[in-house]
Amino acid sequence: MHTIFQIFVVGFVVLVGAVIINFLAGLAGLMTWYQFLLEFKEKGFNQGIFSLIFLFIIYPLLLGIISYYTTLAITSGIKS
Repeated sequence: MHTIFQIFVVGFVVLVGAVIINFLAGLAGLMTWYQFLLEFKEKGFNQGIFSLIFLFIIYPLLLGIISYYTTLAITSGIKS
């Protein structure tokens, strides 16, 4: 049961992080996944190089970092 709680916490923190990242991307004028998928049929990958770099490189990297450090914080807290 302890592992399930850890998975839930990491998932929740990643979800909150994704919402914040999407909000900041919108403020910066970058495309979010929702916008990308809506416009993909019409435009394909011709949707702006910065948005594509954000969606396919920066966004997954940021979510991975959030997940990594959340897991690290949880596991180091358990060992203490």
